[in-house]
Amino acid sequence: MRVHGLRRRPQCSAVLIVAFASALLLANAGGDPTTPEELRSELHRLRVQITDLRSREATLEQLLLPSHRGPAASEGRPPAVVGLNELEGGKLEGPLQADSAQAAEEGELEPEGEDFSPVDVGCGWLLLGGVAMVMVLFYLVNWHDDNIRRFSWRIISTTVSIFTAVLVFNGFSGFVMEFLLEEVHGWPRHGWRLLLVDYFFVAFWFAVLQFMTFYQSGATHLENALAFEQLVWVIAEPLRADCDTEVPERDVRNVSGMKSIAYRDHHEVFVRKKAANREMFARRTNCWATLLAHMTGFAAINAGGQLQHVKFFERSAPLAMLAVVVNLLFLLVLFRVAALLRQAGRPSSGGPNGCRELFHEEVEEAENDVLSLSTSFLTVQALRFA
Repeated sequence: MRVHGLRRRPQCSAVLIVAFASALLLANAGGDPTTPEELRSELHRLRVQITDLRSREATLEQLLLPSHRGPAASEGRPPAVVGLNELEGGKLEGPLQADSAQAAEEGELEPEGEDFSPVDVGCGWLLLGGVAMVMVLFYLVNWHDDNIRRFSWRIISTTVSIFTAVLVFNGFSGFVMEFLLEEVHGWPRHGWRLLLVDYFFVAFWFAVLQFMTFYQSGATHLENALAFEQLVWVIAEPLRADCDTEVPERDVRNVSGMKSIAYRDHHEVFVRKKAANREMFARRTNCWATLLAHMTGFAAINAGGQLQHVKFFERSAPLAMLAVVVNLLFLLVLFRVAALLRQAGRPSSGGPNGCRELFHEEVEEAENDVLSLSTSFLTVQALRFA
């Protein structure tokens, strides 16, 4: 043990252990053992006691680790610690008390600094960067320029959509691949059967994209098409929680113009006329089309990467690039079939339909996202292989 004011001798612990073991031998023997069995038993008992003493010494050294560090630490000398008497009786006695008082008067006891690992520093910078990024986003979405606010919200929405699509696709694909195919059917992670399953998922998510976009655009019901371009009065105060909420026409003071004042809960609020249903359908359709387009794109990336790992295509870089072309042709065929089905479902008469036009516009944009996302990723992967 290290005590303040005293230097620790390296042989102290060993000498104490040997002396204590000798005393135990003399005290417990009661006489000289006469048989080899008694000698071996006595020797084993002493070894156990010596091991126990060493364990206790290590435990006490851990308990008496220095809580303060003085100038002696920088000189290579053992730092000052409290003694065993202070731990047991609450104070130091004898010369240790004087040494401790002198050290306190000289101001040798200083708080011990904490050392940070590179992981701690990295986590700290990550937290600071996250807080700073949130502050920047608050500034951007409240900027005085309308274009800055609009594009900031668009980037935030796209980012959230991408990460949500990654989580949903990885969870669904991992469940199917690892649980259903590997554990139930015992399929390997590579092979033609798994490749066919991957391309089946591309077609599956693409079909879900078509259906959800068609449903959210309001093209399923004729009354939605009639109300698509209908102008209604809505609240036009962005600072209110009920902004863009429809207001009955009887509450509007002047209904002849496009902007007016209405009475809402015994208060006057600014209102304006706009196609609220068109904005609602466009917002919902864009949300689902963006999310499912990214999921379909990730499925195409997964299938194309699996195709590049087939033995025929992994021989060289040109063959890996040929796999990109095959994946591209598969997507183009899929898009053409979907376009023919949409054209067959278009009514031959009835005038323009805003819901159907919205559906076709969002689907075509989603298909472009799927094609560009998968082709660019697989091309870069083939170039890295080269």
